[in-house]
Order: sequence, then C-alpha cells, then structure tokens
Amino acid sequence: MQAWKWRSIRKPLRYLDSEIGRPALSEKKWRKGVRWLLVFPDVYEVGMSSFGFSLLYHLINTLPDAVCDRLFAPWRDYLELILSGEEKLVSLERQETPSAFDVIGFSLSTELHIPTAVKLMDMMRSQCKGNENTPLFIAGGPVTSNPAPLHVFFDAVFAGEAEEAVAEINEIMLQQKRYGGSRRELLEALAGIEGMYVPAVHGRGKGLTSLSVKVKRRVVADLEKNFHPKTQMVPLTSVLHERVMVEVARGCPRGCRFCLATFIYRPLREREPGTVEALAKEIYKNTGFQEISLLSLSTGDYSALEDVIRRLYPFCQEHTVSLTLPSIRISTLSEDVVRMIADLGKRGMTIAPEGGTERIRKVINKWYTDDEVVEQAVMAFRHGWQHVKLYFMVGLPREDEEDVVAIARLVRRIYREARRVRRKVQIDTSVSFFVPKPHTPFQWHRADFEEMRKHLGVLKKEFKNSPVRVKWHDLLSSRIENFLARAGWDAAKAVREAVDRGAYLETWTEFLHREMWIDVLKKYGECSYPGGKVSDELPWSFVDTGVNVDFLKKDYKRALDEQGGLDCSAAECHACGICGGAVRVRRARPEGVLREKGVYVPESTSETRVRIRYSRFMPAALMSAPEMLNAFVRAFRRAGVRLKYRGAHNPRPVVSAGVALPVGVESCEEYMDAVILGSVRCEELSGVLNSVLNGTGLQVEEARELRKDEPSIFENTSGAEYLLYWENEEDFKAGASALERIKNGVRMRLKRVNKKEHQLVIQVEADENKNINIFKVLEINGVKADILKRVRVVKTAHEMESHQDRIKDSK
Repeated sequence: MQAWKWRSIRKPLRYLDSEIGRPALSEKKWRKGVRWLLVFPDVYEVGMSSFGFSLLYHLINTLPDAVCDRLFAPWRDYLELILSGEEKLVSLERQETPSAFDVIGFSLSTELHIPTAVKLMDMMRSQCKGNENTPLFIAGGPVTSNPAPLHVFFDAVFAGEAEEAVAEINEIMLQQKRYGGSRRELLEALAGIEGMYVPAVHGRGKGLTSLSVKVKRRVVADLEKNFHPKTQMVPLTSVLHERVMVEVARGCPRGCRFCLATFIYRPLREREPGTVEALAKEIYKNTGFQEISLLSLSTGDYSALEDVIRRLYPFCQEHTVSLTLPSIRISTLSEDVVRMIADLGKRGMTIAPEGGTERIRKVINKWYTDDEVVEQAVMAFRHGWQHVKLYFMVGLPREDEEDVVAIARLVRRIYREARRVRRKVQIDTSVSFFVPKPHTPFQWHRADFEEMRKHLGVLKKEFKNSPVRVKWHDLLSSRIENFLARAGWDAAKAVREAVDRGAYLETWTEFLHREMWIDVLKKYGECSYPGGKVSDELPWSFVDTGVNVDFLKKDYKRALDEQGGLDCSAAECHACGICGGAVRVRRARPEGVLREKGVYVPESTSETRVRIRYSRFMPAALMSAPEMLNAFVRAFRRAGVRLKYRGAHNPRPVVSAGVALPVGVESCEEYMDAVILGSVRCEELSGVLNSVLNGTGLQVEEARELRKDEPSIFENTSGAEYLLYWENEEDFKAGASALERIKNGVRMRLKRVNKKEHQLVIQVEADENKNINIFKVLEINGVKADILKRVRVVKTAHEMESHQDRIKDSK
C-alpha cells in the first residue's frame, strides 16, 4: 500500500516493518529452518510492551535452525480491509501469510485475549485452506493454566516458562520437515515435552482429571543462566511502554492469595546485580530509551535492589535516564536510595493495598497496616515524588460494606497527610473487581458480582466530590474474565458463539459487545466452575503447577479464618511443594556497592546549536510529528551524542522541528534544530546519525552549526511546497482549476511539473500559528488529489523556484 493510501488507517506503522534493532531474518534459515510466527492477540503498541513476548522472539531467532516473525491484532479499521479482501493478514516483517509458517504461537496474557486469538485463528485457517501443510497452533502465557476453554481451538497448549521448551519444539518440527511424518506422529512427539498439553493425544472433556493425566508446568531453574535479550526493538510509532526492560527476578515471595502469578511463577529466582547492571547499560546503548525499568512481580523484594540502584545511579544521571521500579515498597529502602530514584526523574509510585481494612488484607495475605500504607505514600511526597497510584479491589472473600467504605476513608487519610508535606499532590485510585483464579487458594471461592455491584455503588457515593481521581474497572469485563478463567470444557462453545457474533479486542471497552456478552453469559454460565466445596474436581486440576493442592486448601481455610498467610520472604520453607531438585529459591548476592551519590558534572559545559536537514520516505512518512522527534532523540542517544535537557522533574531534550508534516506524506526537505552538549563536527554528524537510522526511511542530508542569534527553524519557516497527483487528465484539470480559484485566498502558488504528468507543485504559506494543513485546504475546497510528497520548506514568503530535477529524482 502506498504511503498516501495509509491516511485512512489509524496508526499505520502498526502493520509495517518499521523498527530499529530487530534481528535480521536469515534467508537461509527461512528456507531450511523452522518458521515461527509469534502472535500477540492485542494491538501492536500493547504487544510491543510485553517483555515475555519480546524475550521469546529474540530467543527463537538465536536458534541455529529457526526464524521468527511477529503478528499483532489489527485495529478495527484495518480488520475491515482484511475481511473485505482488500488486504491480507500478514506477518509484520516479511509480510508473509500464515500458510508460510510451520509454528504459530499465541501469547495469552489475559482471558480477554481468547476471543481475539480465536478470531485471528479463523482468519489464518481460512487463508491456509488448500495448502498441503497446515501450521501448528500453540497457545502459551498465564491464561494456559486453565486449558479447558482452549482445547477446541489449539493443537497444543503450553503451561509454564517456555525458554527451554522452544528449542525442544523446534527440534521436533525440524525433524518432521526433514524426514516427514504424519500429523498424529508430530502431535505425539510434542506431547512428550514437559509442560505441553496436546488435546488430540492427552484427551479432553470432563473425564480428564488429575488422576488420568498430569501436565506438569515447566519451570526455568536458574534465572541467572537463562537467556535475556541484550537489545530491544525500537518502534517508530509510540507504544504503551517505551523503556529498557530488565528482568531482575521471576516469582514473588509474598504469596498474595488472589494472585495467579505469585503461584504459577514460583519459586523466586533472582539475577545477580552485576548482570542486571550490564544488561541495563547494553540495552540502553542499543535502543536510546530514556527510561530503565527493573521488572519483576515484586521489585521491592529483590534482594540486591539497593545495590543495583547505586550501580546504575551515576550512569542514569550522566545520560539523563530515569529509573522505574514497578511494585516497589519504599519502606524497604534507605532514604538515600529513595532520593536517588526521585533525582533520576521517577515521580510516580504505585501502592496496592487491595483491601480497605487490615482485617481484609489479612484475608488476602497483604501484610500492610493502615499506618504503613499512609507512611509509604507520605514518604514518597516528602522526597519529591509528585504522583501516587492506589490499587484496590472489591468483592474479596469475607468482604462486607465496612471494608468497602474503609477504602474511601483510607484514601482520604492519605490525601490529608500528604497535603501536610506537599501543597500540591496527585493521587489516583483504581478500583477493580476480584476474580478468583485457578491454582490459587481462592480457586474454590464463588464470585458474587451482584454484591460487587452494590459495593461499587457504595464506594461511588463515598468518593463523590473527592479531590482524588478515581477510576472504576468495567464490571462486565470482569464477569467475562471470571467466566473464561474458570471455564470448563463446554465453555469453548461460548467462545465460539461470541466470536461468531463479533467478539474482538475485548480488552478495549469501546469494542465490547455488551448485549451479546450478557446473552452469552446467561446462556453458557453453567459451563464455568462457579466455586463451592474444596473437595470439588476442578476443570484445570490436570495441570500441575508444582504447588501442592493440600497447601492451597490449608491456605484457603486460613484465609476464611482471617489469618495471615505464609510466604517465602523468610528463611523458613513452608512446604508449598514447588522446591525440589534443581528448582528452588535462588537469591541474588548483594555486593554492598556504596558509590558516592554526588551530582554528575559533564566534561564540557559548552553547547552547540545545530540545524539538521533531512528527508523522510516510507515507512517514516507515516510518523506523526512527536514520533519523528522521538526517533531523532533516540538516534542521538544511540549514536552517543549528548543532547541538552531542560527541566529538573521531567527533563526534556532541547530539540524543535519546523512545520509539522501531514501523516502519509513523504518529504525531500525538512528541518530540525537541536542543542548538543560540547563541540560537534557537523560534517561527521550526518553519517553518525544515518548509521543508527538505517532502514527507518529517515535520511539526514546535512548538519550545520547555527549562530547564537539565528532564528529557530520554526520561526524561519513561512511555507512549504507539495507535489500533488491526479489519476487522469480530467481530474487534473478540475483540481487545477479549483486551486486557481482559491489560490489568492489562502496565499498559494501553483506550477505544473510537465505536460505529460498529472502532477502539480503547490506552494502554501503558513498561517500565523505556523500551520500548513494542506489536507484541510484541499478538502474544504473540494479538490480531489493525493499528495505524493513535500518537496521543500519555503523560507521566504511567495518564494518560487524551479525544482524539476529534485522532484524527478525523488519519484
């Protein structure tokens, strides 16, 4: 599809190979190796923010006989083009149809991804009709802890951590490609892989119990020796999380009873601080992201957290990089480290008390007192943090109305105390609905959504006219999540009906088919395990997570008795059953790095203003103005060129662009200004930047130093020239005639390229706000034309020169 045709599609860069730093897909491996397609059943900007998805993609591409491409769920507008036959569902990088691949793996992060995954599979199987070899469809991710609703749709479902398993799957697929074999033989071979459930081999239905079949969840024993990508792909379009991601630990010692992840990712395994430091620095240099995130389920419990922060602090300060610590409990850190985090630009903290009272927090095994929650928030504001997010749930076991009212009371107390140390505070509160998940102590609990609805009403009254912003999760989405999380074998019928009736991108409430889902839940509600006695046989019981069922039963009883639970944060082992042999808790060894905090002082305090002239072609032609600036800022960082930043709390690079270019238009001439610290050789800067922008469609043509008194490019621009195109002579004459009539009113000049081409150069002056909305000018005046590219920026009003050679060269 040509650049100008993408204008009707929202965020077209979602569908094009437009990233920096992705591994080259070897043609030899493509011809002879196993072809993988990883699918994330949500839109590009969400999937590209998934660490697990990125990890597997890079890992598979390191295998000697494998090549991996990706695919993300198209937005509704592009989906309609695919369904109408105008476009095809193809992979991101090679633009191959699904029939070209051997293995298609789906990453299911949430139960709401299931309908989208099924819809995508329907489209893939439709495109594969008539092909001799059908790809193997495999599901993975946290959702596969209950494979029951998936058994009809996938050839295999993998439970656990896949890093070691992908090599085993690849070897089996490679043998089949080389030596042949039936589909049945392939599935039987896959069934022998630990963690793999193959419905056609293991069986399916209510007769499948923990006594008949046992699928043991796969666990990586040593995280320190495990694969971790040393680079990340840098998208040209904006995504959900634009940051360096380093996994410091896997598993969580806390044992919150409502949390699926804390049980299916046991035991706790940590990376050594030196490894974390090296990974963070290397990935930063390969990406240019301005933020480093230390990932784990509970980063505040990472043994070497202070050590890592002290190691990274000088580096982050030197490169103007912020440090993000999800799930941090700053009460575990020294005040020195808290200040360091604030110094590096970390201004928001997340606190998740979950329950409003200490009693209910004992039930869910959250060992927070009210005073500790308040003190944690107040400490953040005291040390210069500006924003606190609070997370709560309603519908927890043993919850009553007093527990719900207490949520608002606790939030108000935090607000009052915070105002005593800081006049302006921002506190956001998020309220979600409890969904009992498989393989947790609450898997036997019955969710009461009518009671939750009542409690939500009480809470909304309590927060009326509150200075605190409150966000409520969607109740129907939680009901769907509950249904699919606890689904039995017959629930696959509900999924099929929902997809056939339009279910797609259910994680986006704007696309949620409410009446349809209410109907489906009413019709198939009995297909999901509602909860009841602990003696009940559960649909997912044949999946062995490694955690002993008797341990979960005892912990459930302790919860109902309002007793705090047991966790792995202490030295004592509580015999949950996961540890044994090579699989055990592994802690990092802090080295006590006590580096001087200080303030980074650059080698040179001089500054150089430079102006960069560049061209922009596909795929960069589809970038918005902010995305283009981001791409250049990251290019400077990867090239090792230090920009000047302004602002202590939220540092911003001193860069500016000229008049914004409409999305979908290529350009022969654009400009941006930047302030660089120290001296710079402008004659070398173009080459350095082009080396890190290769393949993006951005090409630096020239860099020159600006005088101190020279106006910015924004101030110096008065207009621009565009090359317009018509399909035929008749449309060209009509368009040219219309432009002639309006040219004086909008200060415009025209020039035809040549008599044989239906093309016209149009020069438009900017308005007082420096806007040149060429699309709006054409649309308002009924001119039907497509813009091929912007030829140049005009720096003098009504300046008109011949650019025939440049136009011809750029076609």
